[in-house]
Amino acid sequence: MSQIQISHPHSLTQDQAFLRLQSLASDLSRSYGLSSQTHGHTLYLKRTGASGSASASHHYISVDISLSWFARSYRDNIEDAIRRLLKTYF
Repeated sequence: MSQIQISHPHSLTQDQAFLRLQSLASDLSRSYGLSSQTHGHTLYLKRTGASGSASASHHYISVDISLSWFARSYRDNIEDAIRRLLKTYF
C-alpha cells in the first residue's frame, strides 16, 4: 500500500475547521462516492481503492490516506488534488 500524509495549517477554531472538513467530505461524497464516519474531530474516510482519516486540530488539518495497489499509480494526482482542496477550504 502507498501512503499519503498531509498536514495543512489553518487559522480557525478546531470546531470551525472540523465543520469545513465535514463540508469538504460531503462534497467528495457527492462527486466521488466517498463515505465517511465521524468520531470526535476526526473523519474516517473510505472509497474503493482508498481509506484513511482527516482530522482537525487547533492549528492543522491532518490527512492520512492508504491507497490500494491499483490506486497507488494515481498517488501524485490524488495528493495534488487533496492539497488544492485543502487550500480552497482552509
